Amino acid sequence: MSYRLGYNYEEIRREIKPMNTVPFSSDRKRMSVIFNNEQKNQHYIFSKGAPEILLESCKYYLNRTGSSASIDAEWREEFRSKISEFSSQSLRTLLLCYKEITKDEAGTEHPEKLE
Repeated sequence: MSYRLGYNYEEIRREIKPMNTVPFSSDRKRMSVIFNNEQKNQHYIFSKGAPEILLESCKYYLNRTGSSASIDAEWREEFRSKISEFSSQSLRTLLLCYKEITKDEAGTEHPEKLE
């Protein structure tokens, strides 16, 4: 998918390095990794986990063109409906979320508070 959106995965892996990891927890139903790109002075936290948990903290999504779009009530309901449909077919789903964070936040001793 990254290639389809115009991103080179190998190049991104060379530029962006993981700084910290919050392991999966069945209580939180997610795991997270903090990455930094020192060349661009950018820091991110990526979380993957149960869509029904992560969706509540999301404000935007990346559409088919890779552009950011706002999540409204209608979109959120369509998303929940699709997840429910997959679940009824015994399919598992994961949601991947990210947000940009500050350098200070990236270096925190308690990264789970950033999720």
